[in-house]
Amino acid sequence: MLGHTNATERERTRTESWRRVVEGKAGKIRAGVFFVDLPNQTEREAIWRIQITKFKRDPQEFDVVQLARATEGLTGSEIEQLFIDSLHEAFSRHVEPTDLSIALLLNDLVPLSKLMSEQIDGLRRWARGRARLATPQPSHSQGRKIAT
Repeated sequence: MLGHTNATERERTRTESWRRVVEGKAGKIRAGVFFVDLPNQTEREAIWRIQITKFKRDPQEFDVVQLARATEGLTGSEIEQLFIDSLHEAFSRHVEPTDLSIALLLNDLVPLSKLMSEQIDGLRRWARGRARLATPQPSHSQGRKIAT
């Protein structure tokens, strides 16, 4: 219950911060605003490993790289819930979850990134130049370099 309370409080804080931004009250937000976008491939692989381990399964028994590719556009919470759903589905069949059983459940999922794509695009536009990205993007700049 404590983990749920902490997660709920973090979500409430994040929601309140974005509400202040949307309502034009961003001055009340602490300096150093970070924009947390959807997880990239590497982050999704880590999320899959964490979730599989959290439920006392071996990540080596899953193709974590392929699962991460298949779940592009999902949030960490959606990946967690997908794995929980796969555990329930597997339990009902008296087996363990597999990559295939997860993929079958994924077919029925409509991710928030699709359901709320306009709002997410709006937040990304807002964040450009106003917030630091929580995950640095690869730099393709040929700009100035510091001489050593």
